[in-house]
Formats: sequence, C-alpha cells, structure tokens
Amino acid sequence: MMSKKVIVALLGLLSVGLLAPVIAQDKKPEGAKPAGGQEGQPAPSPEEQAMMEAWAKLASPGPHHEHLKPLAGNWNVEGKWRMAEEAPWTPSNSKAKTEWILGGRFLHQHYKGDPMMPGDPTPFEGYGIVGYDNQKQKYVSAWVDNMGTMIMMSEGTCDSSGKTVTFTAKFMDPMMNKETWMKMEYKIEGEDKYTLSMFAPDMTGKEYLMMVLTHTRQK
Repeated sequence: MMSKKVIVALLGLLSVGLLAPVIAQDKKPEGAKPAGGQEGQPAPSPEEQAMMEAWAKLASPGPHHEHLKPLAGNWNVEGKWRMAEEAPWTPSNSKAKTEWILGGRFLHQHYKGDPMMPGDPTPFEGYGIVGYDNQKQKYVSAWVDNMGTMIMMSEGTCDSSGKTVTFTAKFMDPMMNKETWMKMEYKIEGEDKYTLSMFAPDMTGKEYLMMVLTHTRQK
C-alpha cells in the first residue's frame, strides 16, 4: 500500500504541474525544497523515487505520439458517405483544425462542414481528442458532434510503419437500440495529406466502407 508520505509528495507535485521537471533535475540548487514541494517534507525513499519516476514516464509523450504529428494543422476535407454498400456516395466537404494540447499529449480536432442529414440545413460540427495511452499501450480517442448526445470512445493500434492507425469503437446504435461498432482508419500519405476511412456493419453485420474523408493541408 502506498504510504501517506508518498501520496502527499505525489499530490504536491501534480498540483503545481511539476512532476516530470522535478524528477528530471539531476542537481538541485542550494536551498531547494524537497520533492514534495513543502517546507520540511522528508526526501522520498528510493522506492518512492522509483514510483514517481515510473509515473513520470507514463505521463510523458513518447514515440507513439510522434506518429500522430502529421495530423496536426489546418485541413480542407473532401468527404463522401453512404448508408449501405450498394447506395450511391453523397459528397460532404468540411474544414478541420487539429492542434496539440496539454504539452503534446493529445490532439484536439474541430470539424465544421456541410450538413450531413438530408433536408437538415444545420452545418455539421464535431470535436475529437486523439492520443496514445502509455499505460494501456493503445491509441485512444473520444468524439462528440451535433448529430447526437453520446461520447464515442475508441481504442486502436498502428502498423509497423506508424503510418496507419486503426481505431475501433463500440457504442449503442440509437436507431436499433443495440450495441454496434465502427472502425476508423487514419492513413498518413505524407506531411500534407491523410485519409480517414470509416467502416461499419450493414444490416446483416457485414463490414462495409461507410465514409472517406480526404484531408489536404491548407496552404
């Protein structure tokens, strides 16, 4: 069980956002406070120091975050979607702004574009958060938009090249009131272009390509 001393130390570090920098310091200036940041706080034991170092490693961006770097920027998005494999494609264009937040730990996505539902004049708008969970060793994503009230959570992996990241989400189908799934594949084609393809089950449960969003970097 974690001791009271180490809990106090960790909370002190987190409260001022200095966990990683404190641990990273090789030398402390004369008169510096102990790791807990409180006057008179005893220095952590070797075991506690190791725990804090492990925590800092989990909290820091790593090589998998580097794979997501090409997704950052402002994008023109040429899209098309369909409700079934045999249905004709419907075009839908939008713009996206994707930027790093929280010290390069997550990408924040903001999409605005053409209405998605026939007869509805409301422009589409959606927000996403994409990152990599060092503890789970999986890519993670959350998505919300103005076509519903749910938060769609997904997890994923990348291929050996780091150029294709595939997410899978499970959620309740609002029309059928039963669990369904969606697969999202980011395919990075270069610094200025990537494609987001979305797959879903048809009425028989067979997977089909539902949507393709081709992103071209704004110049």
